[in-house]
Amino acid sequence: MVTGADTFYGDTVAIFGTEPGATYDAFRRIVHPDDLAPLEQALADAAENRHDYDGEFRVVHPHGAVRWIHGRGKFTYEGEKPFAWSA
Repeated sequence: MVTGADTFYGDTVAIFGTEPGATYDAFRRIVHPDDLAPLEQALADAAENRHDYDGEFRVVHPHGAVRWIHGRGKFTYEGEKPFAWSA
């Protein structure tokens, strides 16, 4: 999965506890440690097998509150390689 140019939009402060324009690396840091590996495996599977992602995971806000997120989205491909994620 390409991660260098990923940007999250919407009310990221309320949802994720991050400022608008957060990168995927910043997003990884707020995903609950127990959920990060399964989430990344599910995203990798969706990218590799060309199906939508639909799942739940937790994020930890800077003040410590834990929030459940239901995420849905799909990859866009350039040839065989996924290059963008839309949620």
